[in-house]
Amino acid sequence: ESIGSLTREDIAEFHATHVGPAGATVVLAGDLTDVDALAVLEATVGTWSAPRHEIAPRPRPPVPASDAARVVVVDRPGSVQTEIAVGRPGPDRSTPHGWAPHPVLSFVLGGSPSARIDAVLREEKGYTYGIRSTFRPRVAGGTFVTSGSVRSEVTGEALQILLGILDGAREGFTDAELRTGVDYVAMTAPGRYATADAVADETAALALEGLPVDFTTRNLRAVSALTREDLDAAYARVATGEWTVVLVGD
Repeated sequence: ESIGSLTREDIAEFHATHVGPAGATVVLAGDLTDVDALAVLEATVGTWSAPRHEIAPRPRPPVPASDAARVVVVDRPGSVQTEIAVGRPGPDRSTPHGWAPHPVLSFVLGGSPSARIDAVLREEKGYTYGIRSTFRPRVAGGTFVTSGSVRSEVTGEALQILLGILDGAREGFTDAELRTGVDYVAMTAPGRYATADAVADETAALALEGLPVDFTTRNLRAVSALTREDLDAAYARVATGEWTVVLVGD
């Protein structure tokens, strides 16, 4: 109803006050040989004027709901699979504890067919094509989410196994898992930043998050120096055993 009642004037007013160049960051990535980049920018976006533009306040970390630790079931008749999402609040990349352990934890828990979750639910049980775990940082705060689909008839058992793996990981990780996770994150980095658009995306994200431009390089060095104790401590700070579980299926 609220969307249907919008008028052209509402849209124009929102644009005038919320869209503008104030406080913006421009990122250029590519071969800028013999290009006067500053002159190009000044002649294009540099002419943008939005006198009524109001800079949005910096986002604040979300406050978890008091009843977040619960199971939410959404009935969707006819679904042949159940989509499972298990989540917890997580850190952003400015965490004082360091961001380096988190992509490694994502890989070790649910980042490959040999990771803890898929090794059981996919390779051993055959319940899923794949379930992934990932830390999702935002400008302020973040989430740790494990999600994927399982066959409808094994929903209960699959969820029980999944929560058991996530809770059991609080007992610690192995040297082999540390080495595998570190090697994957560190050695695939050149491929992740091999194109201009990937470099631009990362640089823009750093600007939005208020991180220095050398953050990515320093973080990769920190990844290579991780210990099992670092992984255990980082996971313990997030995985407290209180999970938000969402099930969508028949």
